[in-house]
Formats: sequence, structure tokens, C-alpha cells
Amino acid sequence: MNGRGRGRRGGHGGGRSGGRGHIAMTQAELTDLINTRVAEALTAYQAGA
Repeated sequence: MNGRGRGRRGGHGGGRSGGRGHIAMTQAELTDLINTRVAEALTAYQAGA
């Protein structure tokens, strides 16, 4: 990871266990998140190109 775009979720070592914790998402939620992030990254890339 490059450290950008983590938002409120933090990153490594955010919880007491020192791991990423348990992320419970449905397949639809995960797909929507991925699609959103890809669209954002593509827009940012095209704006910089």
C-alpha cells in the first residue's frame, strides 16, 4: 500500500490485536467498494495525464 486513501479506517495496527481486525462485508458491498475506488483512481489518473 502507498498510504493514501485510507480515510477513517486507519491502516495497519489500528486495533488492540495489532492486525486489521474483522471486516464483515457482503459480496455486493465489496464489489461496490471496489468499483467506487477503481472509478476514483481512474478519474484521478486521467486528470493527471
